Amino acid sequence: MTQAPMLSMTGFGRATKTVGAWTVLIEIRSVNHRGLDVRIRMPSGAGSLAIEEALRQAVAARVKRGAVTLAVHVTPNPGLATAPSQDIAHEVEVAAQYLAALQAKAHALACAPPALDVVWAAIHASPRQGAGGHGTAMSFSGGADGAALSAAISEVAVAALAELLEARRREGLTIGDDLASLCDKLRERLAAIAGMAAVAPARAAAQLANKIHLLAGGGRRKSRA
Repeated sequence: MTQAPMLSMTGFGRATKTVGAWTVLIEIRSVNHRGLDVRIRMPSGAGSLAIEEALRQAVAARVKRGAVTLAVHVTPNPGLATAPSQDIAHEVEVAAQYLAALQAKAHALACAPPALDVVWAAIHASPRQGAGGHGTAMSFSGGADGAALSAAISEVAVAALAELLEARRREGLTIGDDLASLCDKLRERLAAIAGMAAVAPARAAAQLANKIHLLAGGGRRKSRA
């Protein structure tokens, strides 16, 4: 029966891909753990929870033990930071939320609320959480941009996982070689002990007989070759 190769529980994997106005970078690392503990870190955005669950399942399908942390980084590409999002519905929803908040504030201050075009310009001029500095909303679902970004994250995750598993395999081979060397040394020690144990009874018997002979008044007996 062929023994399965030893796998280490520690390792690291990294992969990246550029898609449209975004660059996706995924880093995954694992350390020792009694079972499987998966933690996903990724930017917030529409559809992010569904992707997080898909990533969790992808890790569980390939890794059986270890504390695994998978981090998703999505950053804008240089020169494309102001590229308009194709997920217009999401952009309009965000603009409406900004406008409602500003109208409420304007009412509290008894001043005129800003126009919609001013709100829209302000949204695109300032980064928001999860956008990695991008002026447009990050969405992982809906529209061509969202579908492409979601597919890229899945693809990069598979590549990063493959690199992690290879790192765990290589370290497992090193650990296996170290253990094999220790086992060889242990077998050598056991063989030496067994050799000593084979002659120990006869040697002890000769020493005992010599002491009895001395106690009986005889001279020291010559040991037998």
